[in-house]
Amino acid sequence: MVAVETLAAGAESSASQARRAPNVVVILVDDARKQDVDVMRATRRLLFRRGTSFTNYFSTFPLCCPFRSTLLTGQYAHNHGVMSNKAPNGGYRAFNHRNSLAVALRRGGYRTSWVGKYMNDYGKGPGGRRVVPPGWDAWASPVRGAHQLYDYTLNINGEPRRFAANYRTDVEARIAARHIRRGAGRRAPFFAVLSLLAPHGEPREMAISRNPRPARRHQGAFAHLGLPHPPSFNERNMADKPAFMRPRAIDPERRQFIRRRHRDRLASLLAADEAVARVVRALRRSGELANTHVIFTSDNGFLLGEHRDFGKVVLYEESVGVPLAIRGPGFPAHQSRSQITGSIDLAPTILDLAGVDPIVPADGMSLLPFAANPAHLADRDILLENRAAQGVRTRRHVYIEHHRNGDRSPDGYELYDLREDPFQLQNLIGPQTTRPRTDDPVRGAAIERLRTDLAERLAELRNCRGAACR
Repeated sequence: MVAVETLAAGAESSASQARRAPNVVVILVDDARKQDVDVMRATRRLLFRRGTSFTNYFSTFPLCCPFRSTLLTGQYAHNHGVMSNKAPNGGYRAFNHRNSLAVALRRGGYRTSWVGKYMNDYGKGPGGRRVVPPGWDAWASPVRGAHQLYDYTLNINGEPRRFAANYRTDVEARIAARHIRRGAGRRAPFFAVLSLLAPHGEPREMAISRNPRPARRHQGAFAHLGLPHPPSFNERNMADKPAFMRPRAIDPERRQFIRRRHRDRLASLLAADEAVARVVRALRRSGELANTHVIFTSDNGFLLGEHRDFGKVVLYEESVGVPLAIRGPGFPAHQSRSQITGSIDLAPTILDLAGVDPIVPADGMSLLPFAANPAHLADRDILLENRAAQGVRTRRHVYIEHHRNGDRSPDGYELYDLREDPFQLQNLIGPQTTRPRTDDPVRGAAIERLRTDLAERLAELRNCRGAACR
């Protein structure tokens, strides 16, 4: 508790530097697809319709810890070094917490709070259940049951507290709203993160009949909902994909499992939707809403049988594409922007809004100019990465090189024209070589020129840093 009080005192001492600065609230959901927001009526009404949505926004590394590290730095994973959810190259201990956005904002006069899921392995080790990472004035994050919606323990400002029967989304929303009320009216602005678990799955032994478990009031909300069947669902012919990207076809039992999971995921988001409404209500009642930017997004998307896959991490559109809406001054209401943007842009945007300098060089850029001008950087591209693949995403194309053999030459290639093939059914090259998959020499030459250009751009982005990434 002493550490938390010291942080608060430091924030107050420099408040005069940011007296007129806006508040910033970030609300995260976990593993939510773009389409999942359709069931979140309050979120659509309060944030998407009252703010600006970004329709080509991507999680540059579609996995929990790499995303959160990017959120807190504005850096690609190859720069912040968190490449997975587990040690030694991932998880809580792989991240340099003193480089985080919270430390920068606190130095700039902000009061900071984090509520909800942080990073895998947080709370582990001697004394870990009481640790509050640097930069946070108020803190509430699970140190036991991090992926459980019932029976979990939160570290609340350094003091572990168990919750056995209280639905976690509701508890965390209540704490976040309390932080907002306490921050209202102070000379120092506040930066608050509410990081919800839904619709992430729970451990199987904790959620036998429903996974993830919705709040009891929402059980059965989608009991008769069917499973989406885009053309890529249980893709019939995957000969165009690299051999290691070809799971077995989905059998009826697996299909039933995915259908149940889809229903439970959406039902769990209904409490998250209420949490968004609760946060906005707290801002309005405290008189802070007009001077607050509210950012809503997900750490990554999720495949529900597309390309025969179930999960995330892979660089297909269902995994990297996520919702993003920002409400607040400078972000026009009921507007959308289609430029390429990504998770590397969140920290630079927040720091730009706050007028605070970053601690480490950001690879992304502020979204304020994108919101102001729909034509701003309309030809921008972005890097997509995971531990075994890297890709470049443009407005029309995505090119991916797979490196299952470490740093050696790629062992798989994918290139898609997303205007002609939005479901990524026809890889234009390879898949084990870069050779175009066509007998038409003219078309083949055009595909080869395109692939060469994108491969050169990928080579520039693969190890870029700071301004060189833009």
